[in-house]
Amino acid sequence: MNIVDSRKPIYGSIEGTAVIWQELLALLYSKEGFADAPPVVRYCLTTIAMKLARSANGTWKHGDGWRDIAECARVIAEKAEEQEKEEQDNA
Repeated sequence: MNIVDSRKPIYGSIEGTAVIWQELLALLYSKEGFADAPPVVRYCLTTIAMKLARSANGTWKHGDGWRDIAECARVIAEKAEEQEKEEQDNA
């Protein structure tokens, strides 16, 4: 059994995940806030989208994916706080 097939019980089919992920990416890419975000934030947002697509297509009962989302959210929050501080310092 290959790795894609072995993950179907957790993530569902790769095709199904791909469709959901592409829909989420299209939504993200269409928003000004996404375009203006630093690369690390865009990376984290797209990673979160992929993890959400997997959960929606497969099972939400996979804690590792939620921990990945939490870590990405932590990185975004830190970047937002850095940006806020920089803007305050420059005001």
